[in-house]
Amino acid sequence: MGRKRNFTVMVGDFETVVLPGEELYTQTETSVWSAAYDYVYFDSPEICGDIDTFIGCLIKVKQNIRMYFHNLKFDGSFIIDYLLKNGWHYTSRRDSEMPPKTFKSLISDKNKFYSITLKTPYTVIEFWDSAKLVPFTLKEAGDA
Repeated sequence: MGRKRNFTVMVGDFETVVLPGEELYTQTETSVWSAAYDYVYFDSPEICGDIDTFIGCLIKVKQNIRMYFHNLKFDGSFIIDYLLKNGWHYTSRRDSEMPPKTFKSLISDKNKFYSITLKTPYTVIEFWDSAKLVPFTLKEAGDA
């Protein structure tokens, strides 16, 4: 049995925009223009201007992170796109065997995103889908 890791638990969200000059129904690319995260049980969100800054901020935390996105399929597609375009490599290795700057994902054959795991030189960053744990809209969950 593997060694248990301690994780700092966070929540995250992206805001996206269709790139300038493109029409909604003919868009070819969407971009993250604002990314934010917060520690669970705190109310001091960190606002990052784009996905590059967002990933950089998380790596600087120097702690293992488990971050929940509500609907990881949407936000996770931007994370995977960013990783592949910035020198990260996909792996199927176990967490303990992952080299730095690699990632893996758990995505079903029906394209349901469950998690994305990144290995940095010092930490592990996991993105999980909170919609799989709380199958409501965020408004419904807050009202409950």
